[in-house]
Parts: sequence; C-alpha cells; structure tokens
Amino acid sequence: MSHPRARLSSVALIFTALFVLPAGPALGESVMIKRKYVSGRTSYIENQVELVQDISGLPMPALKLQSDQLYGLWERVESSTKDKTKIVLTYDRAARKVNAPMMGDVEFDTDDPEYEEAAPQLGTVLKPMIGMAMTMEVDKDGKVISFSGMDAVNERVSKLAIASMHWEQMKEEFTDERGKETWGTQPLLIYPNKKVKKGDTWKASSFRVRPRIGTIVTDYQYKFDRIGKENGRKIAVISYTAKVSLRPDAEKTPDAEAEGAKKKAASSDKPDKKDTKQEGSEKKEEAKDAEPDAEVSGSMSGMATYDVKLGRIVKRNIEGKVDIKVPLSKVMPNVPTGDEPKLATFKITIKSATSILSEEDRNKQKAEARKKAELRRKAEEEEEEEEEEDDD
Repeated sequence: MSHPRARLSSVALIFTALFVLPAGPALGESVMIKRKYVSGRTSYIENQVELVQDISGLPMPALKLQSDQLYGLWERVESSTKDKTKIVLTYDRAARKVNAPMMGDVEFDTDDPEYEEAAPQLGTVLKPMIGMAMTMEVDKDGKVISFSGMDAVNERVSKLAIASMHWEQMKEEFTDERGKETWGTQPLLIYPNKKVKKGDTWKASSFRVRPRIGTIVTDYQYKFDRIGKENGRKIAVISYTAKVSLRPDAEKTPDAEAEGAKKKAASSDKPDKKDTKQEGSEKKEEAKDAEPDAEVSGSMSGMATYDVKLGRIVKRNIEGKVDIKVPLSKVMPNVPTGDEPKLATFKITIKSATSILSEEDRNKQKAEARKKAELRRKAEEEEEEEEEEDDD
C-alpha cells in the first residue's frame, strides 16, 4: 500500500504565468492570439511548481508537506504543415526539493548534482530522465492528437529507482496521459485561436481523471488585458481566473443508478439462501455504498505574456488554493475506519510559473551552475588545506 502522501501527486494541478508591466494601452487594437510553429525552431521550457499540503483526517497527527519541483525541456518543432505539427520534447533539467515529516529536507538539481545538500535518493529518480524525449502532435486547431514517450520515462526510472519512496509519490504523473495534459493540453488551452482586443474574454475547461477521486474540472475565464512592450518586443497581457470542482463519476449518473436498481430487484427474486459469510460481505458492500463522495473545490488566478512576433505565450503564472476531501477507505483501504465513514482532507496551496528561454539563455544558465559548483569546490579544497596546516 502506498503512503497517503503519494496521493497528493494525483491531484496536483500544473499551471503557469508571470506578471508583465505594459508600455501603455492601445485602444481598439486587436491581436491574433494563436500558437505559431516554425519547423526547426528550438526553445527551452522551464516549469516550476511550489506545493504546500496540509493533510488531516488520517489515523495519525495532522501533517504538512512542502515540495518545490522544476522541469526543463528542450522543445523542437520537428515539422509543421497547415494540418499538423510534430514536436519533440527532451528533458534537460530536473530539480526537486521536499520537506516532509520523518524525511526532513531533501533536494537535488541535475544542473548542480555535486551540491553538498544534494540527496542521492532523489538523484536516482531525476538523473535518468535527462536526455529522454517525448513526441507530441498537434492539429491545426491546437488540439493534441498524440503524445508518447512519458511511459518510457516511467519504465526507465522505475528500474533504476527501485523501492524509492520519492518515486512512488511521483510515478503516477509520469505517463503518456499525464504528459499530454501537462506539456500539451494545458498550455494550449489559453489560446483562443482568433483575434481579440482589450477587454475581450473567452473560456476553456480542462478535465483530469484522478483515481479515488473522480474527474477534476478546471473552468478558466481568460481576459485580454492590454498590449504593451517588453525588451522592445510587442506583447499581449492576458489575465485569467479558474474554478476547480469535481464532476461525478460515470457510475453515479442517473442511468447507472437505474441500472443498479434493476440488478438489485432481479437479485431479490432469487431464493434467499444466505450464510453468515454472505451477510458479512453484503454489509461491507452496504457500508461501501454509504461512504461519502469525494469533494473538490478551489479557485486560482494568474497572468500570461504573449509575444506577438514569436506567436506564443512566453511567461505564465498561476496561484491559488484547492481543498480536497476523499473517503479514508480510498486513501488507505487497509486501515479500519469503524462504522462512521471518514474523510481525509487535503488543503493545497499552489504556485506555478513557466518561462520560455532561448538556447543562449539556457546555456548561460548552465554555465552559471557550473561556475557556482567550481567556486564551491575550490572553497572546500582551501578549507581542507587550512585544516591540514592547523594539524601540522
């Protein structure tokens, strides 16, 4: 049975944006907000998510978990026609910092693997990802029609990070289905694929199926705030809000309930030959049916910057809170809960930011990491030499 902390990764939502000051409004001017693809173009995407989880309702004292994760991928437009675009995403950086009871502070960054605080148990999870690639295809309307490669990442890390508690908490997010959501569907939702002017609004929704919870729905409301300039480039600033809720599972629909009632009526016509074992089993079923549904509610807000010439969102951020209540029997199925159904409560605070860097900027970033590591190494050598002199 996986630890309840592992469940939170199932409900963790990935969002992005960064506030940009405008150069000044351009009343009445409209801008086409649509993702542009150029064959051969390469850029670096870096997504960082800060997550704080307050968990209660478990058969243990309430606890707080904090995590900060960052993933950087090279994005290369392999080919692009009027009907379809093929994109290759390759891991170039992975970093994670976790603070949890009984684990303390652990962190690791593949850009700085020799850092004195680097945790090898995290390194066994993150290092195997570097250099692995995913392939995504997008149609002319901005819909992701295929995604592959994340399952292979999962398979590789699972072989190399055997019995890793960190990987057990993370692995549900590393599937082709989740990769499609995180790196494809979600980032593309913001594009209305049409011309908009100051004050215009549009909507979009995302749907994420989460085991033990159901389908989490995030309804976005976007607004074109203004046109401005940043570093001499024309930009469009978009603000947005989001409401998070839960859509009932398929088995809870009226049609499904009616079908269940028919089956129950049919079974009641049969001879009643029940033994003690049967009755006990039926009571367990009744208790299961009586358990409360999961509950999800939350709200978020964010901003994004669209580079008009580049034809893409280059900075995004979002932050907010989501409350989730899940029947304890689903979180910890092997733990007795007594006669009264109980709910485990997850209060989640999320901050996320995504930025697009050029190859030059990414290379500078890596060079700075190497420089810091080298300075640290020299300082350590000097300290060792001083200690040897003192001993003499």
